[in-house]
Amino acid sequence: MIGILIAAGSLGIIIAVMDDGDMPAPLPLICSSLAIGLSTLIAQILLPESLALLSIVIGALIGGCAISLFQGMSVKRSCIAASIYLAVRMGVALVLF
Repeated sequence: MIGILIAAGSLGIIIAVMDDGDMPAPLPLICSSLAIGLSTLIAQILLPESLALLSIVIGALIGGCAISLFQGMSVKRSCIAASIYLAVRMGVALVLF
């Protein structure tokens, strides 16, 4: 539960910086971060390990559509926000593990 809130908070910070300081509502952020995480997880399960980077790209595209739906951003800007979010998550995972 705390991990979901931290993920939503980091996604909220990225979106707030892209929208010039307007912090979005927490419930759409939680739904967007869950959509990004679940789509990446499902793509990692279905694809072989040699295509692990493709699962991250799929997660960013689906997450970008979810952010666009929940936050009212354009698809291009929301895909950029989702890819930044996944890059930060990958960086933190590489540092911690």
